[in-house]
Amino acid sequence: MRAGAGTPRLPDRRRIAQDLHDGNGSSEYTPRAKLPSFRELITRYGMSAEPVRSALLS
Repeated sequence: MRAGAGTPRLPDRRRIAQDLHDGNGSSEYTPRAKLPSFRELITRYGMSAEPVRSALLS
């Protein structure tokens, strides 16, 4: 953890999975709602495919 930082930063895959599970603080992902496509998630999070894939599989 960096000096002066608050809580430790989650690994990318965990952060993405938590965002998707929690709806990222919004009502965007309601039960039975479709998630964004794999490509859309890659673009949204600005990451390579691997952390997004890992998040979806977790």
